[in-house]
Amino acid sequence: INQSDLTLNEVFKRTRASVYLESDEKQMPWTSSSVIGDFYFQLRERGSRPSAPLAISPTMTDADRAELVRLRLKDRQRVDADRSELAHLRLKERQKIDEKEQKELERLRKIERDEKERQAKIKAEEFAKLEQDRRDKAEREAKAEIEREAARLQQEKLKRESENYTKYRVVNVASWDTLNVRTNPFVAKNNKVGELQHNARNIKILYCRKNHKKVKWCQIEHRTNGYPLRGWVVARCIKPQDNTYTVSRSGGYRVVNIRSDDTLSVRSGPGINYYKTGDLPYNATGIELGECRYSSKGGRWCIVKWGSITGWSSATYLRR
Repeated sequence: INQSDLTLNEVFKRTRASVYLESDEKQMPWTSSSVIGDFYFQLRERGSRPSAPLAISPTMTDADRAELVRLRLKDRQRVDADRSELAHLRLKERQKIDEKEQKELERLRKIERDEKERQAKIKAEEFAKLEQDRRDKAEREAKAEIEREAARLQQEKLKRESENYTKYRVVNVASWDTLNVRTNPFVAKNNKVGELQHNARNIKILYCRKNHKKVKWCQIEHRTNGYPLRGWVVARCIKPQDNTYTVSRSGGYRVVNIRSDDTLSVRSGPGINYYKTGDLPYNATGIELGECRYSSKGGRWCIVKWGSITGWSSATYLRR
């Protein structure tokens, strides 16, 4: 190291040879260097005498010289082997790094594929759900439409039945009395469910039969005061009704059952739902009667003419 103008490699070579010889060939130092260029521990000063080049000592025997050459060759072979091993290790390390990078790349690609598959599955499930919701909605709408159509047909059927069935009215009952409606086709103490007025109309018969006493009873339906009434009545107290009847025109009718401070209303139609067209005094006489009919609520109404007043009045307040 103290000798000038010796490169780093020359210092290592001399050191290796000295150590090998002095250790009786038991120690063989080796080096691995990546130094680029020449490195000197000591440089010769200008004007000074250059150091003697590395040479075999003249005191060495031929055997020593041959041994030194052999050691140098062996050292060179070891260095070459070390370099080859180092290159092999670097290559293996590079291969490991490449394999690791390839595995990482495959892992990332797999993650990307899995994410795409997951997104595609989510979209497919959302589409399937939307499609199922659309089908369910269409089915509900179709079912609702079918139900509405069935309800409409049922209403039309009921309307036709209500218009086409034979309507009955109460007969053989005094004006001050009512017709009892019972739960069974016989008279009992606690089987009365309602009453029909003596002038009740628009009665529907559901079924008729004779009871154990051979008396004919009929099961009927009727709306009384807006509520449906169903039960059994004696068949002899109802008969088919005729909505209209005619009374011969004459002037022999008068107003009855009206207080002196009140009047009898004359309306545009047979019922209190029609507007009023005039009034008859409580003591009016000489009233002419025309066509008479029963209203939807069962009351009897007749066309009247008294002077310039013409219209419909309740027959309850008219007498000959």
